[in-house]
Amino acid sequence: MISVVIATMNRAAALRRFSLASLLRQTEPNFEVIVWDASADDDTAGVCESLIREFEKIGSQLRYFKAPRKGSASQRNDGFTAAEGDIVFYIDDDCELSADAISSLCACFRSFPWLNGAGLPMLNKTPSSGNSSLIALATRLFGMKNHLLRRTINRYGGLSLPIKDLPGPAEWLSGGSMAFRK
Repeated sequence: MISVVIATMNRAAALRRFSLASLLRQTEPNFEVIVWDASADDDTAGVCESLIREFEKIGSQLRYFKAPRKGSASQRNDGFTAAEGDIVFYIDDDCELSADAISSLCACFRSFPWLNGAGLPMLNKTPSSGNSSLIALATRLFGMKNHLLRRTINRYGGLSLPIKDLPGPAEWLSGGSMAFRK
């Protein structure tokens, strides 16, 4: 089983719209979701509470935890302690997974028994314009909060051709899409 850990803070809308919505569309139901929340309000708790039954319907589990400390690294480490899966997959709240992301990771770890970590390709996107490095740059330069910006995590990366190969060994893993054997 895979434990998907999402560290979040004050981003309930992104969590609902992107990461949790895409996890509900997975073709592989053998996973749990752990939301580790450092928000000052209860919005994220409300989002999780409203979706618990939806995850149960697909044979998965959604669990919510209030983070005792802030910071994505601390939250990921703390979320690890609650993970019950053999594999821990970290994603961000604004990541949207392809429907085969979980099944692809399962197959990857089965195919490479010596592999300790794996990741799936991640692309920055906006719903209306596809890849948008200009918006990402403006967001960083001017401190704009672009709520339309999301990151997609795909089994096969950003190519338009369907690639049938499994993900495999990588030189480094991105914080928004990294999985490890527990």
